[in-house]
Amino acid sequence: MSNIDEIVGQNVQRMRTALGVGREAFARDRFSSDLGYSRHVIYAIETGTRHCTVTDLLALSEALDCTVADLLASSDPVMLADDHEIDVAARLRSPDESPDARAWSYFESAGDALAEARNAWDRYVAAMDAVRRRVAKSPPLRERIERMLAKRLREHADYAIELFEFRPPDEFEGYDAWAAANPTPGIVTARDALDRRALHPHLWRARPRATSSRENVRPPETAN
Repeated sequence: MSNIDEIVGQNVQRMRTALGVGREAFARDRFSSDLGYSRHVIYAIETGTRHCTVTDLLALSEALDCTVADLLASSDPVMLADDHEIDVAARLRSPDESPDARAWSYFESAGDALAEARNAWDRYVAAMDAVRRRVAKSPPLRERIERMLAKRLREHADYAIELFEFRPPDEFEGYDAWAAANPTPGIVTARDALDRRALHPHLWRARPRATSSRENVRPPETAN
């Protein structure tokens, strides 16, 4: 396993070679003369025998037209000391790119999505109450919704038959049962309009019943 100076040296040598210049021309033409980078200094850097300073890294990145991160790049962990291993790639990432930061971003997005779902559910309940009141007074409207439901059940079943290449037997009567287990929003909406049972005002927050009341609660830490 390499140390960080060897990693920097390998990256410098690779990028210098890609430029097609030797160490002497590189030291002479790519650095300011008052920095004191000679062919011997470049050799020491590339062989990992020189401990690179911050000044070295900045001067090299300017000479090679790269970033300091490019000079430190390593796909494998490196050793800072005999017993100190570090993942350089992880250290070079922005804090916003860390796994925890990404998970927090998903957490916040999930909260926003649930807020939208709650508001949408409130609108759905209010709209469905209005529909049901009219359905109770209008047989033609009920019949229209019933026809739409039957059509959607058949279309949904036909889609499943085509998708799964299922060949139903003659006079197949399983459309409704299959659609009940795999409903579309259109099917659910039609059924709700024809149903008299009250919709739960807080269904958006319903969850499977936990096996224990403390299943998702972290126990308090006890002092030793």
